[in-house]
Amino acid sequence: MTNGAYQSPRVTGRFLRFLGVGVANTCFGYTVFCAGLLSGLPPSYALALQFGVGIPFNYLLHGRYVFGVGGISRLPLYAFAYLALYSVNLVVLERLDDLLSPAVAQAILILPMAGLSFVVLSRLLR
Repeated sequence: MTNGAYQSPRVTGRFLRFLGVGVANTCFGYTVFCAGLLSGLPPSYALALQFGVGIPFNYLLHGRYVFGVGGISRLPLYAFAYLALYSVNLVVLERLDDLLSPAVAQAILILPMAGLSFVVLSRLLR
């Protein structure tokens, strides 16, 4: 039987693990982003650094602990998904450029991007 009620606990558990892993990923990624800004990189380059360094780190955590995927066979597809997420993040970050500092704008984008990431990655790594 595969109705919504049956799958709900599994999806809820996966989402809770995603949130837990997301805290580690967010701390790591935001630290890389801010370090890039502090070193003089433009926001778009700091964001690219954050995503580039984060792909292998996040893949290991998401794949193994959230979605139960072992090995690296899905890493290229995961990297492509992260490139799409990076693109969305960059467009919104650039739109907020006149209103907020890049560090504040990226902090505001953490939750919406986490939600979008969950949707994309849960479809990719199931």
